[in-house]
Amino acid sequence: HFIQGNIMNNIKFRAMRAAGIGCFVMLAIIGFFVFTTPTNELIDFLTEIGQMAGGRTTIGVFILASLPPFTGFICYYFWKWVLK
Repeated sequence: HFIQGNIMNNIKFRAMRAAGIGCFVMLAIIGFFVFTTPTNELIDFLTEIGQMAGGRTTIGVFILASLPPFTGFICYYFWKWVLK
């Protein structure tokens, strides 16, 4: 039982590390996008995303802000599935 529990903890640890890396990569992509895009284009882009979700610019910002945790969630469960 100890070995099986240790293996499960190792899988969870590796999956959590993959989730952290995925979250960091998404943050880096967003940061690059935000700092290299002119302000008017960025606001227009966020407004378009918000309108697709039925809102306006604020909804677009929330969607952009939700990408890193969503990416981490996907990476965590993907790596957990791969390592089984």
